[in-house]
Amino acid sequence: MAPLQRIDTGLNQAGIDQGATDAPAEHPAEQKANGLEVAGHGQKIRRDRPGGPHRIDFTGVAIVGSGRQLFSWIAPTGLILVLFLVLHLGGVALAVINPGVFEAYAMALHAKSWLPAVELALAGVALVHLARTVAKVIANRQAGNDAALVSRRADPLAALAARTAPWSGGVLLVFLVVHLNQLRWPRPGAGLEVARLAEVLAAPWAVALYGAAGLAVGLHLFHGGEAAHRSLGLLEPANAGRIRRATRAFALVVGGGFALVPLVLATQVVR
Repeated sequence: MAPLQRIDTGLNQAGIDQGATDAPAEHPAEQKANGLEVAGHGQKIRRDRPGGPHRIDFTGVAIVGSGRQLFSWIAPTGLILVLFLVLHLGGVALAVINPGVFEAYAMALHAKSWLPAVELALAGVALVHLARTVAKVIANRQAGNDAALVSRRADPLAALAARTAPWSGGVLLVFLVVHLNQLRWPRPGAGLEVARLAEVLAAPWAVALYGAAGLAVGLHLFHGGEAAHRSLGLLEPANAGRIRRATRAFALVVGGGFALVPLVLATQVVR
C-alpha cells in the first residue's frame, strides 16, 4: 500500500483526498499507531498491529484482523440522494425551459398518492447519511487526528472538496430547511409553483443561498463520486482515471445546474 503524505489515524471521507492514488478499494492511509480505529469513506477499519491484514468485500464491509466487521451507509445512501438530485434537477430545469410544462409536471407529481411515502423515505436516507457522517467526524476528532492533507497528484481542488465535505454538507442542510419552508410548508397551489419561485428569488439573499447550495452540491459530488466508487470496491488502477473524469464532469453538470437555474429565474424576475 503506497502511503499518502502526512496522513494520520482516524481520517474519514472528509479528511482524505480520495483521489490521491489510483489504488483499489483499500483504506488509502498508512497508519502510524497500533490498535487505533481509522475511518475511510464507506468502511471503518481497526488494525490490531501496524501493517496488519485487512480486506474489503464487495459490500464495502471492512474485515480486519480478528474479523470485526463494520458497515458505513455513507456511500449507498449518498448514491440514493444523487439519484434524487438528478431527477429533481430535471424537474426544476423545466421552470426555465418551459414554465407551462413545469406547472403541469408539478401538479401531476403532487397528485400522486405515493409521493408522501417517497418523501419520508428520502428524509430517512438523508438522516442516515448525515448521522453516519457526523459519527465519523466525531470519531476522527476523538482519535486526535490533526494531520494536514497533501495530494500526491498536485490536485488542490480534490483536496479542497475532501477537506470541505462536512461544510458543504452543512450548507446543503441549511438550504434544505429554508427551501422546504419556502416551497413545501405549505406547498403552493396548483399552477402557482413558478409564481412562488419568483417571489422567493426576488430576495437577493435567497439567490445567494440557492447559488451557494449549487456550489456545495458540486463540491460534495466532486469528492463523493470517486470516494463512493472506492468505498464500494469499484475503483481500480485500470478504471480510476475514467471514473475520476466521469464523476467530476457529473459534479460540474449537476452543481452548475442547481446554481444556474435560480440565477436565471431571478434574472427573469428582474426583467
